[in-house]
Amino acid sequence: MRTFKFVIANLAIVVAAAPVWLAWEFSRPVGPLEAFDKHTWLVRNFLLTEPGDPGCVRGGMALDLIERKFLIGNLASDVTNLLGEPTGKGNTWTYGLGQCSGLGWYNSELVVAFDRNSRVSTVSFARVPGS
Repeated sequence: MRTFKFVIANLAIVVAAAPVWLAWEFSRPVGPLEAFDKHTWLVRNFLLTEPGDPGCVRGGMALDLIERKFLIGNLASDVTNLLGEPTGKGNTWTYGLGQCSGLGWYNSELVVAFDRNSRVSTVSFARVPGS
């Protein structure tokens, strides 16, 4: 009877933790961390304009930027100099990464948000809805 209760208790923990794990897992690019390199980042942007599945061409570098908090506090001009022109502008800029979502064939993007002083406040990964 104790073994049964132990199994049920552990199963309940796993079931309760699954949504948290899934949310965390799909909030980051799939694939290995890759050291950010400006030249490689800019060159790989051209792969995103080609027809077909580019794969996750910049996801590893995006993960590096996010984990090291490399862009936090930078001005918009610094971000443009480093990453090139974004696909979306305003208070939130986006940069295509390829298909990095990990579940399905969804495009992903690096999201760079600015505060009221035009400095980077957050950098995150997002799946592009409906892609």
